[in-house]
Amino acid sequence: MKTILLVEDEVFFQKAISDILTQNGFCIQVVSTWMDFTHTYFSMKNPPDMILFDINLGGTVGGDKLLSTFRKNQGFLGKDLKTKLVLVSSLEEEELRNKAFLCGADGYISKSCLKLLGADSFVNKVRSYLS
Repeated sequence: MKTILLVEDEVFFQKAISDILTQNGFCIQVVSTWMDFTHTYFSMKNPPDMILFDINLGGTVGGDKLLSTFRKNQGFLGKDLKTKLVLVSSLEEEELRNKAFLCGADGYISKSCLKLLGADSFVNKVRSYLS
């Protein structure tokens, strides 16, 4: 079973994404701040297969900045470098793609695909990044 760590501050999206991925056989852990992320990540026995970072986290550190910092220091963290780092946001597709490129993400998933294309589209994107 693949493990995904979701960094998302909005309760609606925490529940929606977590429910969708759990129903499709993924093990999900949800955190809402960069501090929760740091604590949870370092307390995990095994690194997650994927980390989904919401760009617009409440507080001082956005998900893109958190991902970028994590990517730059991943080799020093003593964890497996195979973890996929993916941005998740409601931003327009082009802006999201650019932010993903600039911060070193393995990819991005638009939250609008949940509304427009449905849960299967979201799950398929997650699976494509994990393969």
